[in-house]
Amino acid sequence: YETPIMTGAPASQQLTDELIETIRPVFLRRTKDELFSKELPPSHLKRSFIPMTQTQFAKYQEIVRSFDLNANPDPSQRRMVILAALQKLLQLCSHPRLLDGSSEMARTKDLLRESPKLSDTIEILKSIRKSGEKVLIFTTWHKMQRILRQVILEEFGVNAPIINGEIKSSRQAIVDQFNQTPGFHVMILSPKAAGIGLNITGANHVIHYSREWNPAIENQATGRAHRIGQKKIVSVYYPITVLPNAGLVARHQLASQGITVEQRLDMLLEDKRTLMRNVVVPNGLEIQPEAFVDLL
Repeated sequence: YETPIMTGAPASQQLTDELIETIRPVFLRRTKDELFSKELPPSHLKRSFIPMTQTQFAKYQEIVRSFDLNANPDPSQRRMVILAALQKLLQLCSHPRLLDGSSEMARTKDLLRESPKLSDTIEILKSIRKSGEKVLIFTTWHKMQRILRQVILEEFGVNAPIINGEIKSSRQAIVDQFNQTPGFHVMILSPKAAGIGLNITGANHVIHYSREWNPAIENQATGRAHRIGQKKIVSVYYPITVLPNAGLVARHQLASQGITVEQRLDMLLEDKRTLMRNVVVPNGLEIQPEAFVDLL
């Protein structure tokens, strides 16, 4: 069962149904949504597809052209080459300055102009501010966290606290102050640093600015706000960078037809989530770099 289900073979759904029916007499599975359907408010997912600038696109092409899978025959080295290229492309999609190291002392208007994704995120925040509600923004890159904090401070006059692996003070004290602050507020977090245990139900909006390679970690991050104690509907945003003039690209469209690594990652994460919902506890939830080779 496992191999065809995990690889999405043509008969995978039929095999999934057969597997669940086979183990049903001896296996009881309860999901979070089933257990707490009455206590938890609903959550709404919102994807936005944001075309990158022509400058970003030129750099994107440059990174792809520099990629050479055959440069080293050693499998482990090939894997590192793939991963390095993907990391650069994902950073570029978040903000070009993550690659050139020049974000310090940059003007906010330049930061916004250079990254449509950042600009789109600020528009989301403006809409949330009108309702006087709070937001959690998740991104892995520490430099991106600092860029977000600078832009949010200048645009809204809000000094957004950051929780990541560098924070030495009490995370709970930061969370308590955030939860107790009335009205609109923003907190920026690393998904893994947020981890288990933080109750940030003062926020009912979650923006996954950059994505994780494991849907369980991403779900755990969303769960900081969508948990027992939350009284409001939770909105979860996925801003996704696409190629210039790409528009909304269909799922599983090939690289030659214009799909970015962020779109592929979003598709793979959704596929993994489907497995999590349908199968017992699938092995290999972590997305592998080899799944992106055709985009390079």
